[in-house]
Amino acid sequence: MPAGPAGPPFNRRVHIVAEVLDRPEELDLLQQVCDAMSWPIREPLAGEITVTTDAGWTLRVIEVRIRGVRETAVEQAVATLDTLAQNAELSLHCRDATLVERIQRPQIEWHLRGRRKPLSRRISHTLHLATRTGEHDPHAGTVRLVRFRAVLRLLSG
Repeated sequence: MPAGPAGPPFNRRVHIVAEVLDRPEELDLLQQVCDAMSWPIREPLAGEITVTTDAGWTLRVIEVRIRGVRETAVEQAVATLDTLAQNAELSLHCRDATLVERIQRPQIEWHLRGRRKPLSRRISHTLHLATRTGEHDPHAGTVRLVRFRAVLRLLSG
């Protein structure tokens, strides 16, 4: 049975740089809290962290996975981690938090729909295009004839 709270899946990820006492029992307790919430925890990578710690403290990066609104996700993640740390009597301080977002590739799909013309009209249009494309100068390059018909409807009321 997987660990973690029941409920809807998360839609936001927040990376929190947390400072925890450098004692085995504190680090184990932090690991247990994060495992119970299904949050990955790791040591910071080289060059990833700009904050420094005092002697006796160590840094951990916790990926807090929450269900929340984008604008308040960081505050909600920090508050959740602080509450869990207080309830577990864990010596932990949040030093930095960053919302991690997936890069969205722009996608634009255009679907042009109109009334379907009768078969005889489509055949005559195809023949018209075939004759028009056959008349162009072969040295002038490729010619494409594109026709687009837009119908505007005015709605009153």
